Amino acid sequence: MDVSGFSRGLERPGLRRVLSRLTELDVVVFFKIDRLARSTVDLAEIMRITGAADVALASATEPLDLTTSTGRATAKVIAIFTELESDTIGMRVSSAHGHLRREARYTGGRVPSVLRVSGQGRCWR
Repeated sequence: MDVSGFSRGLERPGLRRVLSRLTELDVVVFFKIDRLARSTVDLAEIMRITGAADVALASATEPLDLTTSTGRATAKVIAIFTELESDTIGMRVSSAHGHLRREARYTGGRVPSVLRVSGQGRCWR
């Protein structure tokens, strides 16, 4: 079930599984905040849900204590920059695809048989 952390919302299968089992847990350990949520809204909601269930959140790689108000605030600041980075990458990719389409060049995915290879890369025939 490869669902990107880029996916916004709490409907990622792995996250749903963890959140559905909070009564069995004391702590949820995640690799990095940007792997847990790519949006400040999603992070705040995860923090609210786990807090209501009295389940701690812990980053495996970041020195944050999410049981304190300072740690939670720091996590939210990190989430703001994570969201900015995610949006910036999305804009770059979208811009690159637009440029390739305007140049009648291949934008990626499954290679259709109507492409030819030239000095400019893969182009439509």
